[in-house]
Amino acid sequence: MAAQPRKRGRPPGSKNKRKAHAYITKKEQDDHELAIKLRNDGVITTSGAPLEASDDQEISDLVGRGVFKFEQYNEKLHGRIRIFKSRLLSKAIKTTARRPS
Repeated sequence: MAAQPRKRGRPPGSKNKRKAHAYITKKEQDDHELAIKLRNDGVITTSGAPLEASDDQEISDLVGRGVFKFEQYNEKLHGRIRIFKSRLLSKAIKTTARRPS
């Protein structure tokens, strides 16, 4: 039996596998730890998880402008869909600035 010739392009499913990891940069991790420290010291007084309020505001603004909308996840409809380069940027502004006395 003769070997079948390879088809052109990437093998099916080789690129769209589910990812279970979310990678963050060292700076994002440091900013998150700084936010927790400042909350414990009483500098940050907003309720909720660190940077949660700004994330909620950013998502609300994007939904309000019609950039995206929420849909109930359905494995049959959305199982092969992947959103590339989508993440919220969480950063502390002026992390080197001194707090006024």
